[in-house]
Amino acid sequence: MNLKQIKGVVSEQLVITDLLKKGFFVFTPLHRQCPVDIVAISPKGKLHLFDVKTQSIRKSGIHKGHFIRRILSPLQKKLKVNLVYVTEEQIILLRKDFIIFSSTVFSAIKST
Repeated sequence: MNLKQIKGVVSEQLVITDLLKKGFFVFTPLHRQCPVDIVAISPKGKLHLFDVKTQSIRKSGIHKGHFIRRILSPLQKKLKVNLVYVTEEQIILLRKDFIIFSSTVFSAIKST
């Protein structure tokens, strides 16, 4: 597994941990080609679908130094999937704002 893959797995686990702490029931897909990374049911019974992305910065070009914005696929839009960015400092949930999480895990990954 390369560093990018490790960061992706860690990002998903951070979001899962945060959701569990908030009382959600959390599920993950059986295969990696699924349009969602996490399925969660809130304590009130509402279903949430999440696509987790580790936020990265452009290394070259006109937008060098800016965060890379990801977009949902047409299927993800149809399913109303929530895009979640995980940075070194926090989890940022787009479209809703009930997840904020502080993390220093990525600093530890970089040093290994």
